[in-house]
Amino acid sequence: MQLEARAKSAALKHKIESSKSTHALEMQATQLAMVIEQSKIQAIKVTLAGLNGAAPVKCSRDVVLLPDAALADVAEEKYDLIVVPGGNSTSVKQLAESSLVGKMLKSQDESSLLIGAICAGPKSFIPTRLGWGK
Repeated sequence: MQLEARAKSAALKHKIESSKSTHALEMQATQLAMVIEQSKIQAIKVTLAGLNGAAPVKCSRDVVLLPDAALADVAEEKYDLIVVPGGNSTSVKQLAESSLVGKMLKSQDESSLLIGAICAGPKSFIPTRLGWGK
């Protein structure tokens, strides 16, 4: 899922995406957006996108997050940074097995744009061999 801080877009349009699956750790999915929101950097827009659509997502500690969009609906957009949150084995497996997540990460890498991952998030890189040999 993607996290969208409510910062207003300015002339420069920076986008940051955080893919979110079920049972992800809510802190890892939301803290980046909170820091950006509190920094008042107007040129940055953060989007929380749902891996399985835009329906509410119950996280590892029963916190429910509401994505801004379905990942499939925003997958073709370009982002300055894509962040993959960690989570339990279920959420990490969902991200790693998603062909859409793999496609987005590969496109991001091929465009020399930034990719971040928190905790177990880098496991989603394995199917596409993202970062291997670098």
